[in-house]
Amino acid sequence: MNNRQDVNTEHLSNIDPVFVDLFVVFSRFEHALIFADYVHQTRRGAEVNWDAFYRHIDQLDLVEMREKCPTIVEYPPKVLQKEEDKLVWKMKFEEISSQKDIFKAAKAVRNNLFHGGKTTYSNHDEWERQKTLVTEAKNLILYIVSKMPEVKKIFEEPLP
Repeated sequence: MNNRQDVNTEHLSNIDPVFVDLFVVFSRFEHALIFADYVHQTRRGAEVNWDAFYRHIDQLDLVEMREKCPTIVEYPPKVLQKEEDKLVWKMKFEEISSQKDIFKAAKAVRNNLFHGGKTTYSNHDEWERQKTLVTEAKNLILYIVSKMPEVKKIFEEPLP
């Protein structure tokens, strides 16, 4: 078998580990939620039941959650939208006032990385802001995991 690749991927090794960490943590988090029975069947298959999860996190301390991600709360991430023939970053979150709002904004950070390419910036300030948002999103997820014993147990299981 020929393992030669016809696509150059060398530049991908330059991605800041902060961004990779969020992908790994969020992936493991979703896995743990599904296996802790925060799951429902959709036409695409078994997926996280975010509504059940949101009902649970409404019981968490709002002040503690806000402290884990002050930038996300005060200056939420924008989302990529198509307007006419161009892509623009627009505000999605008017006000972040509940546990659900905080998590949705943190999830938008992950979605922006995965779908929106927020890993390349020529502006140093914006680059640092993205790193801060990503770090806060990861910290929030780990805080939530620490408050959900069954999810924590599954999250911490060794990988094969």
